[in-house]
Amino acid sequence: MTKKPDKMAATEAAWTKAIAREALIRPLASATRISAGRLAGVCRDLGLKRTRLYELIALYRAAPVASSLLDAIPGQEKGSRRLSAEVGLG
Repeated sequence: MTKKPDKMAATEAAWTKAIAREALIRPLASATRISAGRLAGVCRDLGLKRTRLYELIALYRAAPVASSLLDAIPGQEKGSRRLSAEVGLG
């Protein structure tokens, strides 16, 4: 389970990473066809696997802004509970 990234709470490092990604992903997102060599080069440059790069391209096409390329936050929020108070622990 992952949470959407909070662009207002993103760190400087997260923004730097998103902006670097955007510079390489923008041309891919606007292309109708992406060559295997070009895709492999961007994967290598960003240190991503091909499937993750395709996910980022799809996210960028849906919302062409750098914040769409921020990494999702894994897991639940700290301190949150999965069970409601009515269920309790037993």
